[in-house]
Amino acid sequence: MSDSQSQHPVLSFTMKLGERLNIRRLTKVCSIISCHGGCDGAEWNYRIDFPDMENVAKFSANYQSLIKRKSEEPDWYQLSRSNKLTWEFVMENIDEEWNWYALSMNPIITFDIIISHINLPWQHGSVSMNPNITIKDVESYFGFPWDWNELSYNSGIKIDDIMSYSQWPWCWKTVSLRKDINIDVIKKYRNAPWSWKGLTLNPKITLQDIVSNNDMPWEGIEIKCEPMPVALALKKLEDAIEKWSAHENRGEGPKCANPESQVQSSSSSGKDEVKYKME
Repeated sequence: MSDSQSQHPVLSFTMKLGERLNIRRLTKVCSIISCHGGCDGAEWNYRIDFPDMENVAKFSANYQSLIKRKSEEPDWYQLSRSNKLTWEFVMENIDEEWNWYALSMNPIITFDIIISHINLPWQHGSVSMNPNITIKDVESYFGFPWDWNELSYNSGIKIDDIMSYSQWPWCWKTVSLRKDINIDVIKKYRNAPWSWKGLTLNPKITLQDIVSNNDMPWEGIEIKCEPMPVALALKKLEDAIEKWSAHENRGEGPKCANPESQVQSSSSSGKDEVKYKME
């Protein structure tokens, strides 16, 4: 109902739960001075101040199109992470209920977009995971609130980039788990502050790598063998893992003084796959 005491028309009304007023669409249909809405647990209560009766008439004529029903709402998380989304569409619908965690890491979002719209609710952890981020972005905007743990695993940042800026606050446990780490990288950067438990856990590092380089301070697996050919040492290690696995499958696995150093074996892929636990 209109508030006759006001200098301008005021409309107060309620909407049932499951329905809400589409404010973004409302402001395109008519001019308003203000709109206040709240839920009391049973229904939505709205109060809209209009500048004149002409705009009240526009609201009345378009009321049905201004209702936003819950059943009609898109999955904003899935939409926000879709690679078919465009930034132009986001900007045209900026007041919608975007999932900014998913949107911030979406590859359609470049760091230039983020910097150009810095006041939007970007999630900094997700921005740090965005594959468009490069070492130049980090260098140019070092004061940006980066999540260095996520940044350390970002595929847009190359391992050589990390080594070139090793004085930065990288999370070396996460760096050691990167997919672009292999034994050649470790040899090249032997003196980097690696997490050797992380390297042992990294699926890119094989048993052959560990046995062939048993002078390296691997953690999470203990290699004990007398001097012998590499092939024989590897065979002994694989035999030991297979024996341990057979006991484990019968519930008779050996007791370990340090459970964090246990080795587990599985053969689901047709070949032995060794997994290591890391603290």
